[in-house]
Amino acid sequence: MCDWKGWYEYGGRQYEMTFQEFDVSCETVTGKGFDAVGIFEITGYCETASGIQFLKHYKGAHTVLYNGTLDNDGQGVTGHWSIGESKG
Repeated sequence: MCDWKGWYEYGGRQYEMTFQEFDVSCETVTGKGFDAVGIFEITGYCETASGIQFLKHYKGAHTVLYNGTLDNDGQGVTGHWSIGESKG
């Protein structure tokens, strides 16, 4: 497990997020963190050697679906998010 810092884009703006834990092992993705929206937990899986899909569940609020790829030997994630019809 490791701490990651990153960002997501919404409405043409970037918002920082911090994964206090983010573990990609044995085809399972787990973690937790926070951003401007609030505290979240992560659950998901690896689709292929570099493909990843996970849900970011905000405590007491909505859930965001992320689809992407692992970059730099698993040291980063690039992809897209969606909440219903909204995407980024």
